[in-house]
Amino acid sequence: MGTDALETARHLFASGRTQDAIRWVEKCADAGDVNALCALAHWRLFGLYGSRDEAAAHIYLDRALERGAEDAARLKVALLSSGRGCVRDEKGAAELLRLHLSGDELAMAQLSAWEELRDWKAPEPAQCLAEGQQLFLLANMLTEQGCRYLQQLAKPRLRPSFVIDPKSGQRRPDSIRTSNSASLGPDTEDLLVSLLNDRIAAASGTSRDQGEPLHILRYQGSQEYRLHSDVLPQASNQRIWTVIVYLNDDYEAGETAFPALNLKLKGKRGDALLFRNIDGKGKADSMMRHAGLPPENGEKWVATRWIRAAPLTI
Repeated sequence: MGTDALETARHLFASGRTQDAIRWVEKCADAGDVNALCALAHWRLFGLYGSRDEAAAHIYLDRALERGAEDAARLKVALLSSGRGCVRDEKGAAELLRLHLSGDELAMAQLSAWEELRDWKAPEPAQCLAEGQQLFLLANMLTEQGCRYLQQLAKPRLRPSFVIDPKSGQRRPDSIRTSNSASLGPDTEDLLVSLLNDRIAAASGTSRDQGEPLHILRYQGSQEYRLHSDVLPQASNQRIWTVIVYLNDDYEAGETAFPALNLKLKGKRGDALLFRNIDGKGKADSMMRHAGLPPENGEKWVATRWIRAAPLTI
């Protein structure tokens, strides 16, 4: 079976035979095909072709792991690291990496970066950057090794960035935002990503489940994100905070600009910028409208986490 199992399923999906495709993958999984088992694990994790069932995702992954499937190990590490469908178990995730992925360069980079950050110092106390404003710099949010790892992890996943249409609420491309980006959702919230999300939650005084998936952005050449607010149109669970972690600093220009405050900010590698998007009345704070300026003589990499007012189901 192998990849042929999923290739058959893709043909069935493409021809509109959705139920036949689902039954075929389930049949292959029952026969022990690791690719089919991993596909079903993803479906249950994200609620595709049926209801979301994170516990069932673990069952499929465990069956695939018994057959030595490396893809199953990667996803299982993410679920154990973040506690999805299970008790959070970072030690168990680390052991899985060592047992199943010791020959994988990226997996070993993840393990090394996590171990370093776990034992590293806490971020520096928040430094207010504008009097009377909730705009702060947090030094030492992430190690240099952790910054490099996130770039490695995100690079093959980068796609053109999008904006949220204020009328439809749907994602769409727009010339206001021309970077490339990757969202590190439940299937990629690994040991390092989960620990960084913990540190962001602690620094912002929020819970980790209030955060959207960590979002990695790369700006090259003239790429930018023109003046905007991070507040979402018509959202019942609003983005109240934004955290930007600077993953490199070997470029010129490329600051985060707050025109209303006459500020242009550029953190050092591993520093984080934290600012509140709403005012005391729960409305978008016009002072926090900002722009990601284009870099010069190099690429700019940042990790962004938007934090909601209440826990968010991803």
